[in-house]
Amino acid sequence: MALSRETANALVEAVANDEHCQQQIKSVFLLIPGGQAGATRNMGMALLNGVSMKADEGMKWLVNRKPDFAGSWLGKYLISRDLTVFDPSDPSTARYLCTGIADATLAAIQAAKAKRPGVFTKVSAVDVVSRFEPFDHTATAVTTADGGEYVFDWWKTLHPWSPMLYRRDEFLENRGGVLFVHFGGWA
Repeated sequence: MALSRETANALVEAVANDEHCQQQIKSVFLLIPGGQAGATRNMGMALLNGVSMKADEGMKWLVNRKPDFAGSWLGKYLISRDLTVFDPSDPSTARYLCTGIADATLAAIQAAKAKRPGVFTKVSAVDVVSRFEPFDHTATAVTTADGGEYVFDWWKTLHPWSPMLYRRDEFLENRGGVLFVHFGGWA
């Protein structure tokens, strides 16, 4: 049950060279060390949503208290706007969450595997995997030809060339993990 550096590199290259994955994964947050980039970006999104919800509440309060404001051009404009900044159910936002990134990386790896099957001889299956503790999280699952099960998590780092790698049981238990740039292979 091994994952070699060579096999891991082929998987990472498939994702890092995919244009759609580049757009979804690459972020200024990749500068945040320790695999906290995705969580930091999601917290920022949640914070902006909280501010926008408060702004929406404030606007509704103003319209209810000041009927003359509701009739003004500014009031009409604000009433017509949805002030939600990031709606996770909106596909344009969902693609940046862990589920969207896992789906994109899965598609990129499957496409690369179909184009260059000789490069991926040691990969028997690729899928997504989810855990629910300490929070819901999804990443890319890889099964090697010898039955080894591993997880590549690009959301954790938001870095196309350096996902966090786990043995499947470590990912499910939210422990361990190694950055690809430090990965030498697992026997």
